[in-house]
Amino acid sequence: QRSGPTANSTVIALSDSDDEDAAAAAAIAAAASFSADEWRRPTAPITCPICFCEEEPENACVLASCSHAFCVECISTFVQGKVTEGQVTPEDLKCPCIEPERCGVSLVPSDVKRCLASTHERERYERLAFNRVVEAEDDMGTCPTAGCPFAFVWEADNRKLECPLCNKSFCLVCRRR
Repeated sequence: QRSGPTANSTVIALSDSDDEDAAAAAAIAAAASFSADEWRRPTAPITCPICFCEEEPENACVLASCSHAFCVECISTFVQGKVTEGQVTPEDLKCPCIEPERCGVSLVPSDVKRCLASTHERERYERLAFNRVVEAEDDMGTCPTAGCPFAFVWEADNRKLECPLCNKSFCLVCRRR
């Protein structure tokens, strides 16, 4: 049986490259040293790569994944737009910095959540991100009952789902009761 990520976990895939492994390890260490509600701050004023305004450290933030700095307003607006559109996968939520070249490093979930103003938005992000993982996996699925949030891992020899949340049974092949 597979155990998957929880709503509060972070999954990071490391590559074979020593440089990328070191960068990922540094990002993990940096992210771990700050609370979930607290941005890393630059040590000096920055020029935001989105709005090109000069910002003081107290109005700026540093992304844990790649260390690019932005004004909090710009990166929050960028992330909120992505989440509103349902673009919540690591492939969708990448650092928007393009100078001197396109960054493209995926944002860590804790930085994404810092950009979302309300508990409702953060919960929606977590729910959508989880659903995208389930949709992407061939051996995972959700209960076909409307509104039932139960997710499961397919077992090759079991064609019947008895949902423990809504107490309904379904054929997993045809999805009928």
